[in-house]
Amino acid sequence: MKTIYIKKDVSGNVSGCMAFCEMKEKICEQQAGIIYYSTDDQVDFGYYDGKGNWKFYKDIEPDIDALQEMYLIFPDKEIYIYKAGGKFYMRLLTEIDMKTEGFDEVFYSEEKHYMWGSQTGGVENGFYSVSEDSGVTYHLPEVIAPGKSYVYTMRYYFKAGDDGVLEPVAERIVSVDGGIRR
Repeated sequence: MKTIYIKKDVSGNVSGCMAFCEMKEKICEQQAGIIYYSTDDQVDFGYYDGKGNWKFYKDIEPDIDALQEMYLIFPDKEIYIYKAGGKFYMRLLTEIDMKTEGFDEVFYSEEKHYMWGSQTGGVENGFYSVSEDSGVTYHLPEVIAPGKSYVYTMRYYFKAGDDGVLEPVAERIVSVDGGIRR
């Protein structure tokens, strides 16, 4: 396991529209990010271009009333909105390499998750349509490089307890990349 420093900021009990607006306001950097979200009836992707523009398949933002969770994924942070008990919460998880006040030292490990499916056509509006045998279709931004497999990487953070046992403290998606897994 490797060592890194993280900081978690959580805000809660915000309306869906406010949570999405707050997420947009937190984006003040010039780097692009991948969006992963799930609603009551779909899982899909989008991207933030690093210049204030949000891009979703067919230019339709997710329905806030049906939104269950949304991740905005950057190499060094993740902004996460989630619904629990009918209320929205937002978490900003930031990581850095050096010890800094306000950041906790943690250990981490990573795990790759492969998405099954085959490309169902060309690029439409900047997105590949990918479907699984179960009938699920999702749309991956063209900015994700083609390769052998679409994969997202989860990073799991742990702290050593007083008894020396590692305890989970957080997890986040750190990247989405690849191609089609056949």
